[in-house]
Parts: sequence; C-alpha cells; structure tokens
Amino acid sequence: MIEADIEIEAEPPENKCRMFTYNFATHPWFDMTINISIGINMIFLCMDYQGASEEYLKVLAVANTVFVIIFVLEAIIKIIGLGYAFYFSSASNIFDFVISIASLLGLSDSILPLNVTALRLLRVVRLLRLAKSSRRL
Repeated sequence: MIEADIEIEAEPPENKCRMFTYNFATHPWFDMTINISIGINMIFLCMDYQGASEEYLKVLAVANTVFVIIFVLEAIIKIIGLGYAFYFSSASNIFDFVISIASLLGLSDSILPLNVTALRLLRVVRLLRLAKSSRRL
C-alpha cells in the first residue's frame, strides 16, 4: 500500500485580523514553539513524585497552568486564523482541542472533577504529535 503524506493548506482569509492570526498560526516558528512547549510540558509532567514538598508542588501547578494557557491559546489562534471548518477537519487538531479544553476545565475541580492522572496520560499522547512532526524535519 502506498502512503501519501498530503498536507492541505488553509486558504488565507480576507479579513485583516484573521489574516494576522493566519500568518501567525502558519509561521514555522509557531509550530516549533508549540512543539518545544509540548516537550517541556512532558518534562514537568514527569517531575511529580510522592512526598514532594508543598512548595515544589505549587511550582508544578503554576507550570501546569502556564502550559494549559499556551495550548488553549494555540487552539484559539489556529481556529481564528485557519477558520473553524479547516481547524476541525484535522483529527490531531480535534484531539489537541479536546485535551486543551479538558485541561482548562480540570484546573478547577469544582468545574470538572477529572482524574488528574488520566488527563496527564492524555497530554503525554501529544508527545506523539511531536514525534510525528519531527519526522518531517
């Protein structure tokens, strides 16, 4: 079976605001920045251990919040720049969106009580995206 790696590009929007976010979302450094963030996030997710001090856990919680905000902003920028229909036509974007929103809601147990370990496991799966994109380099 022949595999084709066809990458379809979104059409540039005519609206100036959307054009700015389109250029931002499609710039090579944007993807590189997100991939680096995913890698650093994985390191932070692995740093939790039983018996850690309260101060150490607070640092990890702040880092988690920062990464959740980065990934939610990534989704927002791509949805605005690439357009709703194009963004949600990609399975990896849908997966990232669901994980980002679940992580955002999971920041407060009162909004959405989630199993933190299960959520972290799903976020680790994002590392597969990093591995996939590194093959293209």
